[in-house]
Amino acid sequence: MQEPKEQHLKAVKQILRYIKGTKEHGIIYKRQGGCKITGYSDSSFGAGRKKR
Repeated sequence: MQEPKEQHLKAVKQILRYIKGTKEHGIIYKRQGGCKITGYSDSSFGAGRKKR
């Protein structure tokens, strides 16, 4: 971000407080066959500024 504002700092602090309060939580994965994982990527994100 080129010009972060006070509201952005407040949002980041809120996110960090949430993560700190839930760090003991986890995700349980059960063993099952046929699991398929799909991922997506924004491949143009790294393009030069002139192309944006």
